[in-house]
Amino acid sequence: MDQGTYPDYFSFYKIPEVIRQLPSSISEHIKFVLTLPERDFNENFPKESLSHIINTGPVPPQEGASLYLECDALFLPTLLECFSASYPEAMAMKKPILTSDLGFSRSICKNAALYFNPVDPVDIAEKITTLYHNHTLRNSLVMEGSKRLKEFDTAEERAIKYLKICESMIEQRA
Repeated sequence: MDQGTYPDYFSFYKIPEVIRQLPSSISEHIKFVLTLPERDFNENFPKESLSHIINTGPVPPQEGASLYLECDALFLPTLLECFSASYPEAMAMKKPILTSDLGFSRSICKNAALYFNPVDPVDIAEKITTLYHNHTLRNSLVMEGSKRLKEFDTAEERAIKYLKICESMIEQRA
C-alpha cells in the first residue's frame, strides 16, 4: 500500500493490514476511529478497509473527552518516540491502551498498556484480539492507568519545573 504523505514513523497506515489479520469472529466488531484530515485519510486508506475505519477528522481539544467516551480503547501505533498526551488522556477517561512496544511508551504507561510491535500487523491483531476477549486484562489496564495517572505532575508542577530550568540557564550565562 502506498504510504502517501505519511513519513516512515507513522504506522497508522498499517491499519488495513491489521484488519486483514483479525479473526473473522471479531473483525466485524472492531472499528478504528481516526482523527485525520479528510485528504490524508482518503490518500492513505483503501476503500475495502473503510467498513472498519471511522475518520472523524481533526477533533478540537474541547471535544476530545466525548471522542474517548465513544471508544473502547486507545490504539496508538507509532515509531516516533515522544510524549503523547493521548496516554494520560486515555488513563483519565478509563480506557485501556494498546500501543507500540517502545521505550518511551513503556516509560509513560508502564503496566497500563498492552504493547505490540508497531510494524507487525500479525502481532497487532493478536493483541487486539487478546484485549477484545479478556475482560480481566481490560480492567487491569484501566486500574493501572488510574494509578499511573496519579504519578504524573500537574500542569502547575510542570510549569514550576520549566521555570526552574530557565532560571538555571540564565544563571549559567550570568
